[in-house]
Amino acid sequence: MTGERDPAVGSATALVVTTPAGLEREARGELRRVLPGAAARPLFLKGNVLVLTDLSEAEALARLAAADTQLVARVAAVQRRTRVTADPGCFAKIAAAAADIGRLRPGNTFLVRCKRRGRHEWAGRELEREVARALEKLTGGVGEYESEVDWLVTVQIYQEVAYVGVNRP
Repeated sequence: MTGERDPAVGSATALVVTTPAGLEREARGELRRVLPGAAARPLFLKGNVLVLTDLSEAEALARLAAADTQLVARVAAVQRRTRVTADPGCFAKIAAAAADIGRLRPGNTFLVRCKRRGRHEWAGRELEREVARALEKLTGGVGEYESEVDWLVTVQIYQEVAYVGVNRP
């Protein structure tokens, strides 16, 4: 496996959740009520929480969508974690992690979007372009920028760690 599961993840579903900065503790409580048994821990910056649950990805997302939450702003399912470096040489590892998820098939369209936190020698748009090019070669998929797509590839970067997800838009 090119991208790795977070050691704490195992076979659990992993979600990156955005919350109001400074209210992470309360948000973690809210998440545990909606996803009983889930573990939630803060990520690098305020307002970001990693949630691990034994529920299936579809079940966890459905419960969050149906719940009346006050502190859950955005939820992104992630299937892989990989290391990034300050230089653009890490883009190939990110693309390989996304391809390894196995959801992108030849002819599928996809869009790569990056949320970057930390200091790097590259811009988020540069990562999006290069990862899209590499994914086209690795999967036979078609990177799109202005039309409806089959898949959304998300790259959530926290300093030197990237959480990668391939999900329906």
